[in-house]
Amino acid sequence: MGIELTFPIPEGITVAMMSVIIEFCSIVSTVLFGQSVRTYGDYSSSLFMAFFMFLSIITVCLVPAKFRREEVEKVAGSTELREFLTGQQKKPIIITAS
Repeated sequence: MGIELTFPIPEGITVAMMSVIIEFCSIVSTVLFGQSVRTYGDYSSSLFMAFFMFLSIITVCLVPAKFRREEVEKVAGSTELREFLTGQQKKPIIITAS
């Protein structure tokens, strides 16, 4: 979902950031799940995790189509910001007195 919502930023940058965030979240959720199993048991903990994953899937499905990368690319007419990738900038207009 993060890649979809960060359209003007190239996918490579977004994927790298998302990889770091996913690794961090995986570590935190593994530790929390371990604590939950010790406290509430394996059945209750697994049921909660399944419910949490279901909510995550529903959340991703509820992202409006206008925010998805495919729709934004159609509107923009390109897959990446050309100015961002090539370093091209608009040249300033210089007005001289004659």
